[in-house]
Amino acid sequence: MPCSSDDLFKWAPVASAVFAAIAAGISAINVWLQNRNASKNRSLDMLVKKEAEFEGPRMREIRRLAAKALKSGETESQAIDDLLDFMESVGMLVASESLDENQAWSSFYHCFANYGHACKSIIASEQAKDATIWQDCSALLTRLDAVQMKRSRLARRFSQPEVEKFLSQEEKAGV
Repeated sequence: MPCSSDDLFKWAPVASAVFAAIAAGISAINVWLQNRNASKNRSLDMLVKKEAEFEGPRMREIRRLAAKALKSGETESQAIDDLLDFMESVGMLVASESLDENQAWSSFYHCFANYGHACKSIIASEQAKDATIWQDCSALLTRLDAVQMKRSRLARRFSQPEVEKFLSQEEKAGV
């Protein structure tokens, strides 16, 4: 039985609604993909900024002074506070997903893990007074260790001579 033109007109609104729904779905997927790409680009931009800050003259001097203080056994040093505050800022960015933890691991793990180990007692002492002090720094160190475990299947073990060697290199690098 052939379709009459009246039958086609009856189905036209249904067909239009189906095509509109398909177009809306495609648009939603497109917006989602654009947002995901924008998020990745923002994360990469943030990483580049944090890397530049970490390797810049101000932070190099802070790192040098912090390494010197840690080697001499100081527990109260503005440089150590400033270094841990920088690590805290990276931790906040990772926690808020503004910076990808894998990117943070790739760029900062070696230094952060060594400084984290060297500052472990300082962080614990301050957190005993106020649990929110360097909270994101501590969480970041845990997350970066987890990424390290996932990638290498080995937990990072710190020996005092290795940390001392790292601190000596950091102390000299700032000069």
